[in-house]
Amino acid sequence: MRNSKRTIRDEAVKYFVESGLVIRNPDNSAWPTNSGKTVYQIEASALRLCQSFGSRDWPKALAAYSRAARTPGMNSTENVPWRASQ
Repeated sequence: MRNSKRTIRDEAVKYFVESGLVIRNPDNSAWPTNSGKTVYQIEASALRLCQSFGSRDWPKALAAYSRAARTPGMNSTENVPWRASQ
């Protein structure tokens, strides 16, 4: 049976990291994925978007988040969450 942390990482978290919604080891990107020190953090603009869900601001926040993702040349985790290189 697989370790539960590894199972979650392999079957769910890696897709969030690849999409830029979650940042792996924001304080030390040199740590390997299987390090005991590995941590995950939701990307700041993704967190703000999630926090707006269900509010009057949701449609506006979603549109702004989507526009930022389509802006050419913007590929940092601060500007385009799901195009992050982390």
